Amino acid sequence: MGNIKKRLNFLARTIIQNITVNPHVVRLLWKAVSEINYQSLLSLPDRDLSKVITEKVRDSVILDSQESQKLDAYLASKLLLIRDLADAV
Repeated sequence: MGNIKKRLNFLARTIIQNITVNPHVVRLLWKAVSEINYQSLLSLPDRDLSKVITEKVRDSVILDSQESQKLDAYLASKLLLIRDLADAV
């Protein structure tokens, strides 16, 4: 049982490290979210919403493929939060 717990902790740390996004890029992402119409945030499917937000970020900064993948993973993990925030407005 202890061995399984160690493996799960290792996997959790690895996942967290792989999703670590540059703080500047995170700020750009949330700025992009704040600039999008709240109705669009609620009505667009996840894939389209991710695309719109990612394009806004990429308009402001050039991302290499690794940073782009991290941004996509981070954004995917925050879509529910983004929709909850838009719904609260």
